[in-house]
Amino acid sequence: MPMVRSYIERMSGKPPLSGHNPEEVVALGAAMQAMRRMESESASDASQPTVMIDAIAHSLGMIVESADRSRYINSILIQKNTPLPATQTRSYQMRLRPDGKTQLEIFLTQGDSTDPQYCIYLGRYLFSDFPPLPNGKAALDITYEYDKNGVAHITAFERTSNRPLKLTVESRPVGVPARFAGCPVDQVRQDRLTVYLAFDLSGSMQGEPLEKAKQAADAFVERSNLATTSIGLISFSDKTHVNLAATQDAQKLSHAIEQLAAGRTGYGNNGEPFEELYKALASTKGVRYAVVLTDGLWACPEVAIEHAQRCHAVGIEVFAVGFGSANHEFLSEIASSADQGILVNLNQLIEAFSTIAQEIAEATEEGLQHTLEQ
Repeated sequence: MPMVRSYIERMSGKPPLSGHNPEEVVALGAAMQAMRRMESESASDASQPTVMIDAIAHSLGMIVESADRSRYINSILIQKNTPLPATQTRSYQMRLRPDGKTQLEIFLTQGDSTDPQYCIYLGRYLFSDFPPLPNGKAALDITYEYDKNGVAHITAFERTSNRPLKLTVESRPVGVPARFAGCPVDQVRQDRLTVYLAFDLSGSMQGEPLEKAKQAADAFVERSNLATTSIGLISFSDKTHVNLAATQDAQKLSHAIEQLAAGRTGYGNNGEPFEELYKALASTKGVRYAVVLTDGLWACPEVAIEHAQRCHAVGIEVFAVGFGSANHEFLSEIASSADQGILVNLNQLIEAFSTIAQEIAEATEEGLQHTLEQ
């Protein structure tokens, strides 16, 4: 550029040379600098040979959440100037989705800053095929390898099950790195959470069982974040009735729970809630759950299992809670997984519903965001 040539001439007092290959000029300058360094080292210690090694020119890292979840950071795994080949493994924890569709998203970064906005994004790596784990958390070993040819390889290993995860390499999506500019906990999912509580209100629920069930429902609502969660209420026995369509209104929920009464839908067990749950949730956008409570056996268990599986097929997650004469095997059949079929005694009912509310909230906030925790 003319202005650059003018500046160099004013600064040095000499006109700059032109017509030279810039890459060749840089190479010659590097060779001259290397020669001076070798001469300096030879003068200080003629017996010490000069050893040339290949090293990584830029640090490689990945985007993770900070320990307090207040910001995203670029976590560097392989530092620049590390001799090649180089390998580094780091451990993380990740909460799994209850529907078995968890994916781990890793962004390969280049740069020395911990701020994701000052990094270069080299690739997006998606890991899947997570094994089912009892506590719903995966212990992951993420390994970065940079070979002699300058090619980066990323692998993920689930330590608890002792098995590797399946890898798919994809292009960088739109919105990166802007996606990592904000606070992770402030980035609310576009998909909302909808939950229906379905209570068996046959004749055997009269008295203390019904009061405990109401308290359990109140505890569930209290532990839920109604800013992002809609909750509905269904009762069933011989018939099925939608007491309250899903809402975020705490007052309406409290009133509907208080109005629950045994026998209003009949005193037997000929009905089941899954047809109404399917109607209410199948076309609902976002994450969908149902929590079914029963105190005994149903008249048509095969039909109930069939209708429950129809709900499972469209992604409705079902928790089944039973007490009294309820059958654990049946609960496991109507639930989305054996772990979500829960048999308790009457005094454990409130705790069970509180725990389910917490698990749903944690799975939605953490597992569905596909983020890593340091």
